[in-house]
Amino acid sequence: MDGSARPDLMRREAARDSLSWAVVPALVLMAGAALCGALYVYQELGVDRAEQRKLLAEAGKILMQLAAIGVVGAVVKTMLDSMLDDRRRRAKQEDETRERRHARSEWLADFRADKLRRLVAATNTVRRARVLIPAHGSAKTYGEQMRELQQVGLEIGLIRHEIHALGAGEDNPAFPGWPALRDLLHRLERYLHDLVLEFLKEYEARAELQVKAEKARTDAERAALREQIRREILGLPGVTGLLAEGSGPELEGITFLGDYHEPYRQAVDKMVVAMARDRLRDPERADGSVHAGAPAA
Repeated sequence: MDGSARPDLMRREAARDSLSWAVVPALVLMAGAALCGALYVYQELGVDRAEQRKLLAEAGKILMQLAAIGVVGAVVKTMLDSMLDDRRRRAKQEDETRERRHARSEWLADFRADKLRRLVAATNTVRRARVLIPAHGSAKTYGEQMRELQQVGLEIGLIRHEIHALGAGEDNPAFPGWPALRDLLHRLERYLHDLVLEFLKEYEARAELQVKAEKARTDAERAALREQIRREILGLPGVTGLLAEGSGPELEGITFLGDYHEPYRQAVDKMVVAMARDRLRDPERADGSVHAGAPAA
């Protein structure tokens, strides 16, 4: 039975029980009045005094019994009213507790989905840099994309801090087993941090070459300088690792596939598992109607 139907049902039960017990005193009063009327008629018919005293004594007994029934009925009604009030109070408390739990469950589901979407969006920015840097081969594009990757690192750090704020241990309410996921996010941040450090060290010299290329007097000189810029940028260890389609000892330093994509894939898997477990625990989301799809990794 859902929470909205329960209060209506309890109100109907309470009204029915109250009506049933309200009838008892009314019946007692009616019976007493009927008995008094019968005594009056009997007396007016000329019954002798001995018979009247006997009749009055019996009537007194009956009235006492009726009074006792009325008192017992009133006491029982009071007790039942108290029990019904307790039932309504407990039902209200249960409904409020259920609503709070449901609201928290909805909030956690939105929280998880938000963190996953943002992580996927951040990684798409990294993938875009892998395309644009070699496509343009210029210091300008290299600088723009490295600044974007710096923002990606900050965004992933913010995601990590927001999750960590809910709990530092295995029992994090949003992502159980949080320490393992936290370490994976740390790896993503370290990878991007190393790329940015290389950028800060190497960018200025390539930017100066870019200025020279733009001021070159001949097309040949301009083309030669641009080719030099392209060669030097793509030859940087961090950029080489970012663009590489594989990983291994033949590649020096960090690589996108080994140092970013693999921990990213594992992080997404853990997030998706947490979301799936939440839907299984909540029947309203078990059919996948809410937060049904995770962004593509």
